[in-house]
Amino acid sequence: LDGMDENVIFGDIDLTTTGTVSVWFKRTASSGDNLDTIIDKAVHDTGSAWAIWLQPDGSLYIRFFDGSGTTDWNSNDTRATDGAWHHVAFKWGSSGKEVYYDGSSVFTESDSSAITANNGSVMIGDSDNRNYRFNGKIDQVQIYNYARTPAQIAWDYNPGKPIAH
Repeated sequence: LDGMDENVIFGDIDLTTTGTVSVWFKRTASSGDNLDTIIDKAVHDTGSAWAIWLQPDGSLYIRFFDGSGTTDWNSNDTRATDGAWHHVAFKWGSSGKEVYYDGSSVFTESDSSAITANNGSVMIGDSDNRNYRFNGKIDQVQIYNYARTPAQIAWDYNPGKPIAH
């Protein structure tokens, strides 16, 4: 996506018990007081099954909804305000939930509850209510029906190089 006024709408992709979402993004400007939606699987006013957003201050915000509650992860230490490309991946499955930012694990949770299915579409670059458009570029969106290994996620971030490179 070119960071101007584009978004992509997929159909209803429900990955409830296991999955991985991986994406590259480059934020060019803040949306003011609104979230910048990178990718979202939601139904407005009933909750997101999962989502990757940036807060107005550039901090990364991930949401998982499992029916009994929402797991929100927001990092004040992980901000995308430098205009550079960044990689984020999150996975869920029998070993829990985990978020990776630029190749490093930044959040883990042992809760392996399934993510709640909903009839919303997967949206790239905006939310289902069209109020949280991403200001920047999005590339290489990958959605897997399994929890990728740390080595696979590291390869997505930095192919052919050591994880710590």
